[in-house]
Amino acid sequence: MGQLIDDLLSFSRMGRSQLVKQRVNLNTLVADAQKEVTTESVASRVIEWQVGRLPDVDADPAMLRLAMVNLLSNAVKYSAPRPVARIEVGVNGAVNGEVVVFVRDNGVGFDRQYAHKLFGVFQRLHAADLR
Repeated sequence: MGQLIDDLLSFSRMGRSQLVKQRVNLNTLVADAQKEVTTESVASRVIEWQVGRLPDVDADPAMLRLAMVNLLSNAVKYSAPRPVARIEVGVNGAVNGEVVVFVRDNGVGFDRQYAHKLFGVFQRLHAADLR
């Protein structure tokens, strides 16, 4: 419960931070995030990392790093039951001029009937004109 509260507080702070866009090397960012999530408790596991060639992007480096650490951390956590965890990071091209990055793993997954609820915490809870 403590971890959930800490994560929610971190998430709420993200929404109030000023975005600072700059050129970010995704290869370096992913490598740093990968080191962070590969803790001592994970070091004894067999994890096959497949990181494709990633482009540089214009983004807020702190926010993007936080997102990548969370995605990789979830991939490591939920692939724990597998004898060999496979975690892949790559790019699916671009949509409307924006780079589409993915994190894929062979973890436990989720029940498809709840897929629509997966990102509910990210929904706007008020009208845009109330800001």
